[in-house]
Amino acid sequence: MATPVTRAQFVVTAEGVTHTPTGATFTPHPGSPSSGTLYQGQLGNVLPNGDHHRPQEVHRMMQRLWEEYVADNPYAFKQQNVPVVARTSVPEPVKTKYSRRFLPNWQTRE
Repeated sequence: MATPVTRAQFVVTAEGVTHTPTGATFTPHPGSPSSGTLYQGQLGNVLPNGDHHRPQEVHRMMQRLWEEYVADNPYAFKQQNVPVVARTSVPEPVKTKYSRRFLPNWQTRE
C-alpha cells in the first residue's frame, strides 16, 4: 500500500522543491521558473522504514507547491540583466590616430 503524500513532506525554497522522505528534488533553471531538472532520488523504491510513495503523486504535489511559490515570489524570477537588443543608429567613430606608446616597438628613423 502506498504512503500518502502530504505538504509537510516537502521543503520549498528559491532553489527548488525537495521531497524529504525520498530525496526527490526539482531544481529550476536560473531565471526560468517553468523549466528545470528533476532528480528522482529514492522515488519509486520502498524506503527502509517501509514507506512507498507513488511517483505521480509526488510529482503533482511538487508541481503544485512550486507553482504556489512562483506565484507568491514573482520578483525572484525577473531577469536582472536584460541584453541590449539594439544600439543607436549612429556608429562610433573609428580611431585613426594612436599614441606612440601603444604602437609596437618600432625603430624610429632620424
